[in-house]
Amino acid sequence: MLAFWIEVVLFGKEDIEMKNILPGWEIIDKIGSGGFSTVYKIKKCDSAGDGEYYAALKIITIPHSPEEYENYVQDGYDDETITTIFSNQVKKLEEEFRLMARFKGNSNIVSYEDHMIVPHEDGKGWDILIRMELLQLLTNRCKGKM
Repeated sequence: MLAFWIEVVLFGKEDIEMKNILPGWEIIDKIGSGGFSTVYKIKKCDSAGDGEYYAALKIITIPHSPEEYENYVQDGYDDETITTIFSNQVKKLEEEFRLMARFKGNSNIVSYEDHMIVPHEDGKGWDILIRMELLQLLTNRCKGKM
C-alpha cells in the first residue's frame, strides 16, 4: 500500500491544485495530458540532501469531467447506476495495476511503482494516482541530463 497521503482538488482536465502530494516529492513539471489523464514529472531528495530521485505521476479522473456524469443523468440513469458504471471502470484499472506490478523490472515496459485511488468528496467519482518510472529522451540521457 502507498506510504503517502494525498489531497487533490481538480478543476476540469487542465488545471490541478495539489496540496501535500506525496510528502517528500515535489512536482517539477507537467509532462502532458490527454483525454483521460495528466502526467507530471516529480522529484524527491533523499534525507541527506545529496541524492535526487525522479518519477512520473499519472492522474486519471473518473468520470473524466462533470459533463460525462451529467450525460448519464440526461440519458435517464439514476445515481446508483452511474456510480456502478464508473466504479467498474476503476475496478478495471485496478486489474491493470496488478498486471503492471507483475511486469515490474522488465526493461521493455515502463515500471509501475504504486498507486492510490482517491474518492471524490461528493461521492461521484475518483482520482487515480499512479507513480511510475520517468522515461527520458535518449538525447538527454546521452548528455547526462535528467
